[in-house]
Amino acid sequence: MKINKTILATAIVAVALTSCETKENSHRETQPFYMLNYVTNGTDENYSVGTSAISIEYIGESASSLSIREVVMSDDSKKSFDVTNLTNKSVTNGINFALSSTSSASGMSDVNINLFGGTNFIQQWNLYYSFKSGNDVVYGMSCLQNFFSATTVTSPVGSPYVTEEAAKNRYQISINEKDLNSDKRTLDLYVAGASFMKEMPAMNMVFKNIPFEIKDGKLTFAIDHLIPCVLKGENGNKEEPNDKYPISNLEGSGMIGDEITLKYSCAPTIQGDNSVTFDVLSKLKFRLKKPTTQQ
Repeated sequence: MKINKTILATAIVAVALTSCETKENSHRETQPFYMLNYVTNGTDENYSVGTSAISIEYIGESASSLSIREVVMSDDSKKSFDVTNLTNKSVTNGINFALSSTSSASGMSDVNINLFGGTNFIQQWNLYYSFKSGNDVVYGMSCLQNFFSATTVTSPVGSPYVTEEAAKNRYQISINEKDLNSDKRTLDLYVAGASFMKEMPAMNMVFKNIPFEIKDGKLTFAIDHLIPCVLKGENGNKEEPNDKYPISNLEGSGMIGDEITLKYSCAPTIQGDNSVTFDVLSKLKFRLKKPTTQQ
């Protein structure tokens, strides 16, 4: 399976819609996703990658639906699931899908489905779901997750550097399929418009091969030290290690389908001097600005 992991400073390209149906009093769109599925029965666990598609009914009768394919359960069997006749509720971060009186969710209980993101700045959605199936609990999240950030950078000198804007410090979490069910499972963290200090020109970077795990629906990832790669080339598909901006003590955590807290340090080598450490604290958000009330 090939996943496009390129993000650019000016935009993140929208995922193409597989179908768009318009009729009287109705407008429906279906969007595909590659999903990381984490399954546990409290003792055994499995990580796997499968496909899902969410169909959204915007106008008229609520008829949204979700298909989930090839989830590896805790006993290593593969199952697929379908949820029909969902209702849509607009929330601060996107859309929450609720079961209706006519919904069907065979073999599933405690179903929770969210589609977060999708702003005027970046038309990109992140799909999340959780449900029970027998003794198994299933958590699903997009293999590619896109975030804005509210970032604060502090150092021993100068005032804190604070930024929350579309052009800087946007993040993409990209799950690496290799070794998912081993101690070597990793993700890559892409940063569009990386800017750790006022003097630093915004650049596109990737932090590679960061170990991660999921426990009780919470995603955590951490690494003590890494050398970031700068993305270059016309499509940002060329990675060049940049040891002038070494990253240390990187930690990230957040419940699946919620904002993620990310922190790390950078002691850049500038004109031969790397004596100043910049501590970065970012809140990874689905939307750039949150309304004060739900829509």
